[in-house]
Amino acid sequence: MSNERRIWGVFGLLALAVVLAWANSLLVPFVYDDRLEVVGNRTIQDLSQWQLILGYNLSRPLTIGSYALNHAAHGEQLLGFHLVNVALQVLNAGLALLAGRALAQLSGHTRPLWVGGLAAGLWALHPLATESVTYIAGRSELLAGGFVLLGVWAWCRWLVEGERGQAVLAWGCAALGVLSKESAVVLPALMLLSEWLLVRKGRVSLVKWTSYWPGIVGLLLFFGLRIWVYGSLTSLAEPLRPLAVQVPTQAVAWWLYAKLTLLPIGQSLFHDLPERGWNGVSIWACVAWIAMGIGAFTQAKKRPVILFSLLWWGLCLAPSSSVVALKETFAEHRSYLALMGPALGLAWAVGSWEKQAGRWVTLCLCLCLMGTTHLRNRVWSSEVSLWQDAVDKNPGSAEAWYALGDARRLAKDLQGARKAYKRAVKLRPDYSQAWNNLGLLEVELGGWDAAEDAWKQALVQNPSYCPAHNNLGKLYGEQGRYQLAAVELNTTLSKCPRDCTAHRLLGEVYQDRLRDKRLAVMHYEAYLEICPSQSWSPEIRERLTRLTW
Repeated sequence: MSNERRIWGVFGLLALAVVLAWANSLLVPFVYDDRLEVVGNRTIQDLSQWQLILGYNLSRPLTIGSYALNHAAHGEQLLGFHLVNVALQVLNAGLALLAGRALAQLSGHTRPLWVGGLAAGLWALHPLATESVTYIAGRSELLAGGFVLLGVWAWCRWLVEGERGQAVLAWGCAALGVLSKESAVVLPALMLLSEWLLVRKGRVSLVKWTSYWPGIVGLLLFFGLRIWVYGSLTSLAEPLRPLAVQVPTQAVAWWLYAKLTLLPIGQSLFHDLPERGWNGVSIWACVAWIAMGIGAFTQAKKRPVILFSLLWWGLCLAPSSSVVALKETFAEHRSYLALMGPALGLAWAVGSWEKQAGRWVTLCLCLCLMGTTHLRNRVWSSEVSLWQDAVDKNPGSAEAWYALGDARRLAKDLQGARKAYKRAVKLRPDYSQAWNNLGLLEVELGGWDAAEDAWKQALVQNPSYCPAHNNLGKLYGEQGRYQLAAVELNTTLSKCPRDCTAHRLLGEVYQDRLRDKRLAVMHYEAYLEICPSQSWSPEIRERLTRLTW
């Protein structure tokens, strides 16, 4: 059998395994951020408005563009979005096969196809990938990961054959990957690792450093543009946590990533990993990682594959789980591309064994991973089951109970939602957002007094929590207590002067109930100045026209 036919044969087996692993994900509903990025994203609903599509998220225009193409082909039908995600995972499995095989060839391995196939199987079937494949909003990981793998393959071919087109393809993948998700910025570092450790066997002096100038220029442009657009490396004006908290927190998080990579038991959409400073646990976590890194570097010339696998894993985690503070301290989808490092390391080792038993054991491991992934997808059958699973694994987390309350409320299980919200505020009495949503739920259940009590409790915990002020103002207006409603809504504006909801409600109170035309006009004009394109804007313009005509 020719080598090309063998590659296609291995890819066919990988594709079949991936499809079987994710076959039960095709009818998973839109959940969590899907409702914002896909269902609630109006910009993707008109393919002709490409400027709006690409400008919706300047960091990920290719990902948003893929949603727009999906919407143009299938509307909001679930199956179309899931089919694209599974197809991307099949494609990525093939790219992992090619990249793994090329890396094995660079290292001089005698069975490169075995290494590539085993590594691709271990990586593509791992249940940690469910948050990237099953979750529609995880598509950014699929696109970025695919471009990174393609770029690594092209660079490996360039290192062997020296064709300029292969180098151009690798650098093009770096650009396209970053336009899918920022974490693809690691591709130039992975390209450098491939040469330094696998070709030069850890000899830094032999690396062709001039070959990497496009990566240096690209990284400078990437970081410069982010700082210019956002004012910082993230899209947040202020960091969510200081470095003295972020670094030790992530040192501990990396051990959790390592544990789930080696033993994917205890997966959850939400891991309640607390923020921590420099204490005994975080110090030992850092010391252990440093010791492991030093040990691996000492083996750079003798066993470069060990260092390559470890650095691949760490570099791919670094953009989202190191010094840059993101909202969640831990998220499983961040390990999507990082998983390829350990998969390569294990495949290299097993492929070197003379006995066939080791490779058959690894193939059985791939089958186990496929079955585990299939089982994990069952948890994604609804948003309620996802958050119930998170609560079961994090019973002391107020955030998990709060999210379960939202999920049950969306599913019209109002009594179940009430229990979840009450559990959240019992665990964390200062959780203003949970108090606020409990109040909204009580209104749905007809308990206006209970709703008022919940919103007042939210303000006891945080007097500047504007949504609770707005909800109290709206409640007082519906109860006919218009002066009290105006006081509450004006309190909102004293704390949140650009709150559109408060301006709208105040305009309605002053126009319809308190008969103060001047104040009504003032608040309507403020609303249109601050929120000219909101859903209420046409009605506000009509009201303003009637008042001023």
